[in-house]
Amino acid sequence: MSKMVNTLMRQGYLKTDRVIEAFSDVDRAEFLPEKYQRYADANIPLPVGGGQIITQPAAAAVMLELLDLQEGQSVLNVGVSTGWTTTLLDHVVGKNGVVVGIEIDADILEQAKKNLSNFGFISANNNVTLVCKNGIEGYVEKAPYDRILVSATASMEPPQALKDQLKVGGRMVIPVGENVLMIEKTSETDYVTKERPGFGLMPLVE
Repeated sequence: MSKMVNTLMRQGYLKTDRVIEAFSDVDRAEFLPEKYQRYADANIPLPVGGGQIITQPAAAAVMLELLDLQEGQSVLNVGVSTGWTTTLLDHVVGKNGVVVGIEIDADILEQAKKNLSNFGFISANNNVTLVCKNGIEGYVEKAPYDRILVSATASMEPPQALKDQLKVGGRMVIPVGENVLMIEKTSETDYVTKERPGFGLMPLVE
């Protein structure tokens, strides 16, 4: 178990077995440019090129724990970056789950595809779809989703298109402003929202 995982567990960010296992098995260094790999265990966001970052480990841990993701579920990840968070999600849902990742930067998405292939997720499970498009639109082709994770900060409100693509009983975790929102869909038109202090993530790009 890495120093990063031990620290996140000790500080209370990592709690559940499947999420801890994902963080233990998926090395953040593999998703970083070589010059930043030595900082992979640091609890800070790091640049990956194109003005983008890889998520701070504590932020990723908090959001995955809030998702309450279960094996076999379908999940949409908006803001793939180089694929670390997407790989964590795929690890948790397992071979019977479905993961759709959206990234607006085509060059960064190509890096993500290579990284996920290196971990064997795309070739072995064939349950990951990576799409280059505007994340606020979601990906209706594989909707509805059990879970939606937005790995970028919305400025005002969660995009309605993403809320529409949640299953009833589904859950979305999204940073909005300075907070992280956990939104549960209780009916086709009703939602319950809880919030907690957030982390600094990249803005959600349109």
